[in-house]
Amino acid sequence: MNKQSMKMYYSIRELSVILGVDYQTMYKMVSTGEIPSLSLSKKLIRIKKADFELWLESKAVSHD
Repeated sequence: MNKQSMKMYYSIRELSVILGVDYQTMYKMVSTGEIPSLSLSKKLIRIKKADFELWLESKAVSHD
């Protein structure tokens, strides 16, 4: 099992790398509540892996 699969929380920067989007774009999505997050302090924001995966699945496009 690799370190990434054991991770329970992501930072905004990690998600921006995973999705290949700009940090500011990801920050806006988190700060507006589009992606659920936990604010541990003013500068420390984390996204639960399970919440991120559910959000990502909800964005899937069907090609029927």
